[in-house]
Amino acid sequence: MDWTDLPSYRLNFASYFDGSFGQSAYVELSTDAGATWTVISSMVAAPGAWQNLEIDLAQFSGATGLGSVWIAFHADDNGAWASGWAVDDIQIASGGV
Repeated sequence: MDWTDLPSYRLNFASYFDGSFGQSAYVELSTDAGATWTVISSMVAAPGAWQNLEIDLAQFSGATGLGSVWIAFHADDNGAWASGWAVDDIQIASGGV
């Protein structure tokens, strides 16, 4: 995706994360083919409910020299039993938030 095209982008997705047993979940972004990652959002537990979430990517919009942007959804049970994290309906949208 050419990030110089528009002044702002956002990541939209549906999330089901109950945070039980100390689990954590977060969204990360890499601009160097995965060599380094930046956490752009940490999930807040919402037991029993899907949430429609939006993450503003404006800090990366208009960037030049980005060959690719990678986005990762990372869940960690932190060494205990956990139910995980469900993610659906992932979109990169352009324009104002």
